[in-house]
Formats: sequence, C-alpha cells, structure tokens
Amino acid sequence: MNFALPNLQGRTPIHVGSGHTLGENGGEQAHTLSIAELPTHVHVANGTNANGSQAVPGNSVLGALNNAYQPPPNTNLVSLSPDPKAQERPGVTALPMTCHSGGSVDIYLEPMLPPPQLLIFGESPCARALARLGEVMGYGIARGLDGGAGQGPTFAVVATMGENDEDSIAAAISARCEYVAVVASRNRFAEMRDALLQRGVPREALSQVRNPAGLDLGARLPEEVAVSILAEIVQLRRARQPRPAPQDQPASEIDPVCGMTVEVATARHRATHQGHDYFFCNPRCREKFLADPVRFLAA
Repeated sequence: MNFALPNLQGRTPIHVGSGHTLGENGGEQAHTLSIAELPTHVHVANGTNANGSQAVPGNSVLGALNNAYQPPPNTNLVSLSPDPKAQERPGVTALPMTCHSGGSVDIYLEPMLPPPQLLIFGESPCARALARLGEVMGYGIARGLDGGAGQGPTFAVVATMGENDEDSIAAAISARCEYVAVVASRNRFAEMRDALLQRGVPREALSQVRNPAGLDLGARLPEEVAVSILAEIVQLRRARQPRPAPQDQPASEIDPVCGMTVEVATARHRATHQGHDYFFCNPRCREKFLADPVRFLAA
C-alpha cells in the first residue's frame, strides 16, 4: 500500500517495506517505511494506543510527519503523542499525535543517502585496484565519463599512465568533482598542467587537483597506491561532516546501586533510563539496576 506525501519536499511516494501493510488501527504492524527518492528509512520503534494495546501507525502518523516535521540536524527520533511536551528529551523531536484513538509512537529516521561515486579514468593496474577496493568500500564505480554519474558525491582519480592524460584531467575538472587526483610523478604532472593551461583550463581549477595522489603511506604496489587514495578520500569526507558539540558532564556520578563514586570520564559500565545516563562501578551493579531501575531510583 502506498501513501503519497505531496508536501514532503515534493518527494513521493512512501511505501511499506518488508511486506508489511501500513493501515489504520486494526491493520498489520508496520516495521519499516521506505521513502522513495527521499534518502531516509523510517523505523517504527514502539507505540501504544490509549487503551494500552499495540499501536499501529496509519494515516494520522503520516499526516503528522507530512504537516509538521522539519528534521533538525542530528535528530533521528520522532515521538508522536497526545502530549508532545512530555516526550521532549535530547535528540528527540516531539510532535502531536492526531490519531483519534490517542496513544503514542516513536519513529526512528535512518538516513539512506546515495552512495559516493568513484570516477576512475584509465585502465592501468592502479585504476583496476581502485575499482576493486572502491566497490568493497561501498562506492559506486564509474569508468570515465561514459560510466555515468550517480547522485552521491563524486571523487575522480586519473590513473591513465600516458593514455589521454590531459583529456582525462580536463574531463574530471569539468565534472565538478569534489576531489580530483592524478596518479603521476610530480614532473609528469607539471608537464600536464602546463599543457592544460595552454588549452585554457583555469589555473585555479588546476590548483585544486591533487598530485601526488593519496596520503603519503610509502605505497609502492598498485593496491597500496589505491589504499592511499581511498584513505585520502575518506579523510576528506569525514572532515567535512559536522561533529556534535561536546556536552558538559560532571566529573563523577554516584552508582545508584551501591552508592560508590564513579569517574564519568573512565566509567566502563553505564546505562540510560528515561533519557538519563547512570554510571556503575561494576557490571553486576548495572545488571541489578536494569532489572529494577525504579527500586534503586526510589531509594
């Protein structure tokens, strides 16, 4: 069964994965929603109706997401309930439940982004090694511009080794890739750069081309060179991803089971209950707490 969400950034439809049916109350439990074209999976974590029975998300859940949800950065959990303020906690977007039967449901949003693309020019041993390792790492592999371009970020490597070197570099630059590297010696790349300048390729664009290609790992074999190039791409990708701001934490906490003081920075045993972190001096205290947290928190 498909549900169209025309207001969700214009990307439709939503359909149910794993063969489960998404319906109104009384329908079959839905475990996964896949949003076509929108890079997100929606997992129904848990939910209850007002009478305590298992809730089944239906059109009301989709309506709440469609009309109200604007995902803030680094937020993956959406909580729908009649009293959204009661569900507010770090990392959760609380929205009102519009279903007439009441109840609540938590929905986990898992980004499913298009895979990054590795655009490889050349048929050299290094180019073949890049294609093999890149595929293992989850990259979409395209051999030159004829291989087609995907929707994800594109990283180009020119490993032509004397076959159409300048044409390949010019093509990689014109494709506006996030990363362009040339497998060649410094002297050879200097010759190619001069030839491209004479052909009218902007000096600024050529200054963004990386040579030597890859991190300096002392690589010699084609597979080692490929590893160094992929390592540089990984470094570039991860450096651009936002990192969560550090949160202030107390230097120590009290073990709620035995009462001992636990250093937070070096605590090996911890657990989360109702959005709060608790720290323990040993695994046995943690097990006791998880078995009956109300007992120890009331003490």
